[in-house]
Amino acid sequence: MIRKSINFDWIRSRGEPPMGPFRDNTEVTKVDLPDDFILDLPRAAENPGGPANAYFPGGCARYEKKLTCPPEWAEKTVLLDIDGSYMLTEVFLNGSKVGYHPYAYTGYLCDLTPWLCPGDNTLLISTQSRQPSTRWYSGGGIFREVALWVGGKTCIRPWDLFVFTPEITPDKAVVRIQADVTNAAPTAKAALRVSVFRPDGTLAVQNEALLSLPEHGTARAELDLTIADPMLWEPDSPALYRAEAEVLVNGVRTDMAETSFGIRSIRTTAQEGFVLNGKRIKLRGGCIHHDNGPIGSRAMPAAEERKLRILKEAGYNAVRSAHNPPSTALLDAADRLGMLVLDESFDSWVMAKPALDYHLYFEDWWERDTAAMVRRDRNHPSVWAYSIGNEITEFSGRSNGVYWAKVQADCVRANDPTRPVTSALCDMFSFEKAMEEAGDDFAPPMMGFDLKVPAAGYLQPGDDDPFYDGTHEAAAALDIVGYNYSFRRMGYDRIMHPDRPVCGFESQPVETYDTWQAVMDNDNVLGDFIWTAFDNMGEAGVGRPMWDPKGPFDFMGPYPWLACHQGDHDLTGERRPQSYYRKLMWKQDSGVHLFTTRPEETGKPFWGTGWHWEDVVRTWTFDSKWIGRPVRAVAYTDADEVEFLVNGKSAARVKAVRLCAEAVFPYETGVLEAIGYKNGAECGRDRIETTGPVSAIRLYAEKDALASDGMDLGYIRAELVDSEGRRVYGEDIELNASVSGAGTLLGFGSGNPCTDERYGTGRRRTFRGHALIVIRSSRKAGTAELCVNAQGLPGVKLVLPVQ
Repeated sequence: MIRKSINFDWIRSRGEPPMGPFRDNTEVTKVDLPDDFILDLPRAAENPGGPANAYFPGGCARYEKKLTCPPEWAEKTVLLDIDGSYMLTEVFLNGSKVGYHPYAYTGYLCDLTPWLCPGDNTLLISTQSRQPSTRWYSGGGIFREVALWVGGKTCIRPWDLFVFTPEITPDKAVVRIQADVTNAAPTAKAALRVSVFRPDGTLAVQNEALLSLPEHGTARAELDLTIADPMLWEPDSPALYRAEAEVLVNGVRTDMAETSFGIRSIRTTAQEGFVLNGKRIKLRGGCIHHDNGPIGSRAMPAAEERKLRILKEAGYNAVRSAHNPPSTALLDAADRLGMLVLDESFDSWVMAKPALDYHLYFEDWWERDTAAMVRRDRNHPSVWAYSIGNEITEFSGRSNGVYWAKVQADCVRANDPTRPVTSALCDMFSFEKAMEEAGDDFAPPMMGFDLKVPAAGYLQPGDDDPFYDGTHEAAAALDIVGYNYSFRRMGYDRIMHPDRPVCGFESQPVETYDTWQAVMDNDNVLGDFIWTAFDNMGEAGVGRPMWDPKGPFDFMGPYPWLACHQGDHDLTGERRPQSYYRKLMWKQDSGVHLFTTRPEETGKPFWGTGWHWEDVVRTWTFDSKWIGRPVRAVAYTDADEVEFLVNGKSAARVKAVRLCAEAVFPYETGVLEAIGYKNGAECGRDRIETTGPVSAIRLYAEKDALASDGMDLGYIRAELVDSEGRRVYGEDIELNASVSGAGTLLGFGSGNPCTDERYGTGRRRTFRGHALIVIRSSRKAGTAELCVNAQGLPGVKLVLPVQ
């Protein structure tokens, strides 16, 4: 079938509540939704989404469009493809309800064929974002791409073409094609002709298979093709082939389907860990939620690709789509960039987390949603495994959990037998017991932060293991057991459960060094996925640092905390200090990265939930009252020792412990340097200078031009700089941005996780000297002109070609 992007001018029906904070819609379309972040800011804390969902109030949306059916469609099959919409999606055509899909994150194919009339048709899609229904920012409305698929009466529907590679040697690869052909015509003899094209576009091989088509039924054709001298898909060289399948009835082509794929093999065992194309690697993974910072939960292709590109540059080779299937756009980007993806289905089964979450629909819809995830995603070489759930309470055996684990795993394997099945288990029993015993007085423990102190409490052979005893029956359905926050048992499992491959699916920042050591020390461990790789809206303030361990403490931060503040990257994609540390830890970087603590916090311990990182910043500019008073400097480094210099004079020389060196010395304006030494020889250095006052705004575009497709995005960094062009961290001001010409202002935000500023406006206060502007291209060529102004500073302009 041929995919047609829908160039809709959607009209939102009047009288519906705003869907704010972001204008969350797929684009190929325009949805006229209000831009307000929160319905009523003074009462934000009362919104039903709560801090878990960034105080999102929820709401309904209706999208309407005139759809013209040309005469030739009378003999065609026409499907509506909604890649994601939040949630309880209903589809109406010409006043008749033709489809319903409650889950937000699985793709939905709705057959419009029986309902289409010649000429103009009215297509209406409605969504309901009911809250509380999620533990992260959900957004509302259509947030992924929408398209029509048009094919013959005899056709291969989307997701019904399956390509995999059961045999690979250095000299050849066997490519197996399975195609389910749907026939809405009388019984016929047909042929399936398959062509495979190399990454450079040349034809590699072609072959045909015969099949008999039942009347108004489906038949499967299967054939193997051999490719000589195959180019393999792997993270450093993600070669993509293309398969084209044609359906021929009486020699006439009635339909065509195509898909990209990669030639690669994956093996996971307790003895070897993760093996890709015969090479053992460790997964340097990160968890990501589905939103994209200043543009909300829009899964626009340019935003999804940017997210993965940033993560790959920071040393990641894998991501986990927490806790739902990702957009097709993200998987397409992962295929191109060479990023491995753990594809996850659900955050709940039959037992609730938020009151209105997926557990209300699970028993009726789990099989359809699981099959939709697997069948949509199984041709993506980036997808290495499927997870059937995150921190599912039923894995303890409650609510028939053993049964539910087995049937979901069986459903995955029935639709894709080539990939392992897993799930993220969390040792919830001791935590739940403490909650039950404490009742209303329960408070989670605060944790300190010191990178130099090793972890304790490792599980030893012979120790009681209530976690395994409680979960092993349900976990027997899994090929890989995923552990959240359980690195202390990885070595134990290697000895006590020698045939069980395991993987860390979530880990805390405060334990990152010890977690990675456990990964490297144990062959049964495939890798680790850090919580979290990117800041997301929701789980508000969980990663915030605190300075008073005796003060009031809640797991999530009070309003106006909106973002989690746990990510290696902030909401704009800027690297946070822990990202530099982890890239060194993974041995993907070498050298010295220098940061400081604010003088007023020097000497104080860091506290938090365990998902926090020390509050350090890359600045050497403090108020003059701190001159001569102590300040803490920290260097993340793979050196043996580090010398700190202030204005060229040695202030301290200390040993590095667990990739960290720190010292306290008097503050002086000027230059702070850190020089790393290995075996007495310099191996890297970093420096920070005292800056002057803000004198200008500097704009930097991440790419030089935009495509005139209405979908491309231009990301522009706005920085505050002094007279010498150095970024100023400590004098944040409000910026005003406007866009004219062949583009629109799609998003304007900063990395600030705690702010009551509204999204969707042309105003934003910088955070540590930085803000991010997102321009969306028009469908007409021209130029997009960005103007940025601030009180007391000269205005600046940037022009992007749209072509």
